Amino acid sequence: MPAGAVLIETSTIDPHTMEQVGREAQGRGVRALDVTLSGEPPQAAQGQLVFMVGGDEALLDSSRPLLETLSRTIHHTGGGIGTAKTVKLVNNLMSLSNIAAAAEAFVLGVKCGMEPQRLFDILSTSGGRSAHFIHDWPGVLQGDYRPGFKTSLAAKDIGLILDLAAQERYAAVVAPVIARLYGEAVAVGSGEEHFTSLVKLFESRAGISVQPARDVASARP
Repeated sequence: MPAGAVLIETSTIDPHTMEQVGREAQGRGVRALDVTLSGEPPQAAQGQLVFMVGGDEALLDSSRPLLETLSRTIHHTGGGIGTAKTVKLVNNLMSLSNIAAAAEAFVLGVKCGMEPQRLFDILSTSGGRSAHFIHDWPGVLQGDYRPGFKTSLAAKDIGLILDLAAQERYAAVVAPVIARLYGEAVAVGSGEEHFTSLVKLFESRAGISVQPARDVASARP
C-alpha cells in the first residue's frame, strides 16, 4: 500500500496479530483502523451491522462515510490497535455461550413436555433471552440451519478466544467447554450450517426434536 493510504482491517483475528499489523503499517506510512463487526449477511445487506473500531479517533471520523454504508452503530473501542479484536472475541464468547446454554435449556424444556413454539414465545420475553436467541431461534424451530454465521467459524473463533486467554495467562473456565461443544458439532457434520445447529447435539442425546409437530390437516397434500 502507498504511504498515506488507510488500511481498514475487518477480520476476526488475534488482537496481538492486529497490533503487529498496525506497527508494520505505521512503519510504511500507512494509517490503520482495527475494525470488527457484529451481525450476519442480512444485516450487512441492510446496512445494519454494528462496528467496533480501534485506532485514531480523527481517522475514524474521516472514515465514517465509508463505514456507515454497512453499519447503523459504530463504537470506538479506544486509540489502541487491537482493541476492536479484543472486544469482538469477548463478545463472541458471550454469544457462543448464550446459544450453547439456550440449546441445552431448550431441549430440556421440550424433553419435559413443553410445546416448542410456546416455550420460545415465553423464553424470548424472559430473563434468559439473548439477541441471538430472539433473532436466530425461529430458524431452529423450522429446522432451517442455512448460514449466516457457520458453526465452523464459531469453532474457529472459540479457538482464538482460548489462545488469547492463554497468552494473557487467564484461566478460562467456560470457554473450553464451549470449544468442545462446537468442535463436536463440526465433527458430526454441522460445520457448514448455522451455528445454532449446535442444538442437534442436545437433540441427539435427548432423543427428541425441538421442531413443533406439524398440524396433520396442513401436512396433507
